[in-house]
Amino acid sequence: DKMGLYGLHPSPPPTPNLDALAADGALFTNATANPTCSPTRASMLTGRHASRVGVGHALNVFEVTPDLPHSEVTLPEMLAESPHDYTSVVAGKWHLSTALHDPIENEPMAHGFAHHRGTVDNPSTGVDYPTEELDYFRWEKNTDGVLALEEGYLTTDTTDEAIAFADALPEPWFIYVAYNAPHDPFHIPPAGLSTASLTEESSDLEKYDAMVEAVDTEIGRLLDSLTPEQRAITTIIVAGDNGTPPQATSAPWEETRAKGTLFAGGVRVPFI
Repeated sequence: DKMGLYGLHPSPPPTPNLDALAADGALFTNATANPTCSPTRASMLTGRHASRVGVGHALNVFEVTPDLPHSEVTLPEMLAESPHDYTSVVAGKWHLSTALHDPIENEPMAHGFAHHRGTVDNPSTGVDYPTEELDYFRWEKNTDGVLALEEGYLTTDTTDEAIAFADALPEPWFIYVAYNAPHDPFHIPPAGLSTASLTEESSDLEKYDAMVEAVDTEIGRLLDSLTPEQRAITTIIVAGDNGTPPQATSAPWEETRAKGTLFAGGVRVPFI
């Protein structure tokens, strides 16, 4: 409902870069995910239904509940066994591990990634800084197992890290670019990332739409950073991990059939 190329809402935010990517590739119209993020991310990395791997809901890092088991074969572990010697990395959100594993900040590497530069959980959650007021502009960053507070816009930082990986890694590489946005806390993106004119009094729906546009802008910057030679040999997959949250849903879509539910508004996602 937030992407005009699907034609499901009369006034979606602009997503010109994703529109162009779809025009140049394959647009899937019946893609479905889990109604919350962690199960979908587990499925993406294992190729199995979330119920098979035990990740049935959005994880809380401070709870000792089942998370992604080390016994599961992940995409980076599979690529490591291929004859092509892939290097696999994560830029952005992990959200597949809990206090069951300590140290939690090493979990992406324990599942086959060579590097992780991003958040362990959502931006408002800190593992080493649980009492800090955190958001998209001040957040806890994991850099290969080292946690520290970071200043700067999280969506932009994720893109910066993905670009840095593409520049530095030996080929072939697999870069899992896991944006946190659009997700609460809802906010106004920095100037230049969105065309919306918003104030702090703007609604969550308006802020969410601006966040969608900001992600699209940063995806465009990421794609533009690749050389023509890289683009020619790189498969790019864009997918949503759940539907739009109730606070950002508007007619003809219903708040009671949004993220967190098994209705189309909760599980139908963009896939390019």
